[in-house]
Amino acid sequence: MKEEERLEKRNKEIERKKKEKNKAWSDQKAAKDKKAEKRARKAKKKELIAADFEKDMKELNDDYQVMKKRKKGLITEEELEDKLCC
Repeated sequence: MKEEERLEKRNKEIERKKKEKNKAWSDQKAAKDKKAEKRARKAKKKELIAADFEKDMKELNDDYQVMKKRKKGLITEEELEDKLCC
């Protein structure tokens, strides 16, 4: 008895899934295009974030080098301020 119920339930689930897969091709194409656009937006956003991060790290490294030079006495305090503020 339980086995029959389990099989009946399983068959209903399979039938339901078949109905979902039989969407019109235009609906499937629209969904596929929407996903592709979403992936493209996500990739573009990721590239922008990476570019900003690279720029920030380069600027931080440059500031660090200038401060190192000031500590060694290779540049004056005024030169340090000029390089850090710009």
